[in-house]
Amino acid sequence: MEQGRDLSGELNTYLSVVIFFTASLALGDYGIRFYVFILQAEVPHQVIAGFTEPVTTKLVPAITVIFIHQRYDVPLHYLQSRPYWFAFIGGLSLGIFERSLYIVVKGASISPGFVVAPWMHALNAVLICGVIFRSADSLKGFRFFGQLLAALVLSMAIHVFWNTWGVILIHQAFA
Repeated sequence: MEQGRDLSGELNTYLSVVIFFTASLALGDYGIRFYVFILQAEVPHQVIAGFTEPVTTKLVPAITVIFIHQRYDVPLHYLQSRPYWFAFIGGLSLGIFERSLYIVVKGASISPGFVVAPWMHALNAVLICGVIFRSADSLKGFRFFGQLLAALVLSMAIHVFWNTWGVILIHQAFA
Protein backbone atom coordinates (compact mmCIF):
# COMPACT_ATOMS: atom_id res chain seq x y z
CA MET A 1 0.00 0.00 0.00
CA GLU A 2 1.33 3.44 -0.93
CA GLN A 3 2.16 5.68 1.96
CA GLY A 4 -0.33 8.48 2.44
CA ARG A 5 -2.99 6.95 0.20
CA ASP A 6 -6.34 6.28 1.84
CA LEU A 7 -7.76 3.37 -0.12
CA SER A 8 -10.92 3.15 2.00
CA GLY A 9 -11.79 6.77 1.19
CA GLU A 10 -11.19 6.21 -2.51
CA LEU A 11 -13.23 2.99 -2.45
CA ASN A 12 -16.04 4.78 -0.61
CA THR A 13 -16.02 7.44 -3.31
CA TYR A 14 -16.28 4.86 -6.11
CA LEU A 15 -19.01 2.94 -4.28
CA SER A 16 -21.07 6.01 -3.48
CA VAL A 17 -20.88 7.23 -7.07
CA VAL A 18 -21.93 3.89 -8.56
CA ILE A 19 -24.63 3.17 -5.96
CA PHE A 20 -26.30 6.59 -6.00
CA PHE A 21 -26.19 6.95 -9.78
CA THR A 22 -27.70 3.51 -10.41
CA ALA A 23 -30.30 4.07 -7.68
CA SER A 24 -31.28 7.37 -9.30
CA LEU A 25 -32.80 5.37 -12.14
CA ALA A 26 -35.87 4.77 -9.96
CA LEU A 27 -36.15 8.51 -9.28
CA GLY A 28 -35.84 9.22 -12.98
CA ASP A 29 -38.48 6.68 -13.95
CA TYR A 30 -41.01 7.80 -11.35
CA GLY A 31 -40.24 11.45 -12.09
CA ILE A 32 -41.19 10.92 -15.73
CA ARG A 33 -44.39 9.10 -14.75
CA PHE A 34 -45.25 11.92 -12.36
CA TYR A 35 -44.79 14.63 -15.01
CA VAL A 36 -46.74 12.66 -17.61
CA PHE A 37 -49.59 12.21 -15.11
CA ILE A 38 -49.57 15.86 -13.99
CA LEU A 39 -49.17 17.44 -17.42
CA GLN A 40 -51.74 15.24 -19.15
CA ALA A 41 -50.26 16.60 -22.35
CA GLU A 42 -49.77 15.01 -25.70
CA VAL A 43 -46.02 15.38 -25.32
CA PRO A 44 -44.19 12.09 -25.89
CA HIS A 45 -42.63 10.66 -22.74
CA GLN A 46 -39.25 10.65 -24.50
CA VAL A 47 -39.30 14.46 -24.62
CA ILE A 48 -40.30 14.73 -20.96
CA ALA A 49 -37.54 12.25 -20.10
CA GLY A 50 -35.06 14.40 -22.02
CA PHE A 51 -35.84 17.34 -19.76
CA THR A 52 -36.20 15.51 -16.44
CA GLU A 53 -33.54 12.79 -16.54
CA PRO A 54 -30.51 15.13 -16.48
CA VAL A 55 -31.84 16.51 -13.21
CA THR A 56 -33.11 13.30 -11.61
CA THR A 57 -30.33 10.95 -12.75
CA LYS A 58 -27.30 13.26 -12.81
CA LEU A 59 -27.79 16.40 -10.70
CA VAL A 60 -29.56 14.75 -7.73
CA PRO A 61 -27.13 11.82 -7.34
CA ALA A 62 -24.09 14.11 -7.69
CA ILE A 63 -25.34 16.38 -4.92
CA THR A 64 -26.26 13.31 -2.84
CA VAL A 65 -22.73 11.90 -3.21
CA ILE A 66 -21.26 15.19 -2.00
CA PHE A 67 -23.73 15.36 0.91
CA ILE A 68 -22.88 11.79 1.99
CA HIS A 69 -19.16 12.55 1.77
CA GLN A 70 -19.58 15.63 3.94
CA ARG A 71 -21.94 13.91 6.38
CA TYR A 72 -19.65 10.93 6.99
CA ASP A 73 -16.33 12.78 6.75
CA VAL A 74 -15.14 11.10 3.56
CA PRO A 75 -12.54 13.39 1.99
CA LEU A 76 -13.78 15.32 -1.05
CA HIS A 77 -10.35 15.50 -2.65
CA TYR A 78 -10.98 12.25 -4.55
CA LEU A 79 -13.95 13.81 -6.32
CA GLN A 80 -12.16 17.09 -6.84
CA SER A 81 -8.93 15.56 -8.14
CA ARG A 82 -10.74 13.55 -10.85
CA PRO A 83 -14.21 15.12 -11.17
CA TYR A 84 -14.83 14.13 -14.78
CA TRP A 85 -13.63 10.56 -14.23
CA PHE A 86 -16.06 10.02 -11.34
CA ALA A 87 -18.83 11.70 -13.34
CA PHE A 88 -18.08 9.37 -16.26
CA ILE A 89 -18.11 6.30 -13.99
CA GLY A 90 -21.45 7.38 -12.48
CA GLY A 91 -23.09 8.06 -15.85
CA LEU A 92 -21.78 4.88 -17.44
CA SER A 93 -22.87 2.72 -14.50
CA LEU A 94 -26.32 4.29 -14.69
CA GLY A 95 -26.52 3.65 -18.44
CA ILE A 96 -25.33 0.05 -18.21
CA PHE A 97 -27.74 -0.67 -15.35
CA GLU A 98 -30.61 0.89 -17.31
CA ARG A 99 -29.81 -1.20 -20.40
CA SER A 100 -29.51 -4.34 -18.27
CA LEU A 101 -32.97 -3.70 -16.82
CA TYR A 102 -34.40 -3.30 -20.33
CA ILE A 103 -32.98 -6.69 -21.27
CA VAL A 104 -34.09 -8.47 -18.09
CA VAL A 105 -37.48 -6.83 -17.49
CA LYS A 106 -38.69 -5.99 -20.99
CA GLY A 107 -36.82 -8.64 -22.96
CA ALA A 108 -35.21 -6.04 -25.20
CA SER A 109 -32.72 -7.07 -27.82
CA ILE A 110 -29.33 -5.43 -28.24
CA SER A 111 -29.16 -2.96 -31.12
CA PRO A 112 -26.61 -0.25 -32.04
CA GLY A 113 -28.75 2.44 -30.36
CA PHE A 114 -29.03 0.21 -27.34
CA VAL A 115 -25.23 0.03 -27.09
CA VAL A 116 -24.71 3.79 -27.57
CA ALA A 117 -27.25 4.84 -24.90
CA PRO A 118 -24.99 4.26 -21.85
CA TRP A 119 -22.35 6.48 -23.45
CA MET A 120 -24.93 9.26 -23.80
CA HIS A 121 -25.63 8.98 -20.07
CA ALA A 122 -21.88 9.16 -19.44
CA LEU A 123 -21.56 12.29 -21.62
CA ASN A 124 -24.41 14.02 -19.80
CA ALA A 125 -22.96 13.02 -16.43
CA VAL A 126 -19.57 14.44 -17.38
CA LEU A 127 -21.24 17.73 -18.35
CA ILE A 128 -23.31 18.12 -15.19
CA CYS A 129 -21.51 16.15 -12.49
CA GLY A 130 -18.06 17.22 -13.61
CA VAL A 131 -18.99 20.81 -12.72
CA ILE A 132 -20.42 19.70 -9.38
CA PHE A 133 -17.60 17.34 -8.38
CA ARG A 134 -14.96 19.88 -9.44
CA SER A 135 -16.46 22.42 -7.03
CA ALA A 136 -17.45 19.90 -4.34
CA ASP A 137 -16.32 21.94 -1.34
CA SER A 138 -17.91 25.21 -2.48
CA LEU A 139 -21.17 24.76 -4.36
CA LYS A 140 -21.96 28.46 -4.49
CA GLY A 141 -21.32 31.62 -6.41
CA PHE A 142 -22.62 33.06 -9.66
CA ARG A 143 -19.86 31.47 -11.73
CA PHE A 144 -20.61 27.97 -10.39
CA PHE A 145 -24.37 28.30 -10.93
CA GLY A 146 -23.84 29.78 -14.40
CA GLN A 147 -21.64 26.83 -15.38
CA LEU A 148 -24.11 24.38 -13.85
CA LEU A 149 -27.05 25.99 -15.66
CA ALA A 150 -25.17 25.90 -18.98
CA ALA A 151 -24.27 22.23 -18.41
CA LEU A 152 -27.89 21.38 -17.53
CA VAL A 153 -29.32 23.13 -20.60
CA LEU A 154 -26.78 21.50 -22.91
CA SER A 155 -27.39 18.12 -21.30
CA MET A 156 -31.15 18.49 -21.70
CA ALA A 157 -30.74 19.43 -25.36
CA ILE A 158 -28.52 16.39 -25.96
CA HIS A 159 -30.92 14.12 -24.09
CA VAL A 160 -34.04 15.36 -25.93
CA PHE A 161 -32.24 15.01 -29.26
CA TRP A 162 -31.05 11.51 -28.39
CA ASN A 163 -34.49 10.37 -27.17
CA THR A 164 -36.28 11.70 -30.25
CA TRP A 165 -33.92 11.62 -33.25
CA GLY A 166 -30.63 10.11 -32.13
CA VAL A 167 -31.96 6.59 -31.65
CA ILE A 168 -33.66 6.68 -35.06
CA LEU A 169 -30.56 8.01 -36.82
CA ILE A 170 -28.28 5.41 -35.20
CA HIS A 171 -30.71 2.64 -36.14
CA GLN A 172 -30.86 3.83 -39.77
CA ALA A 173 -27.08 4.18 -39.97
CA PHE A 174 -26.53 0.57 -38.94
CA ALA A 175 -29.58 -0.97 -40.66
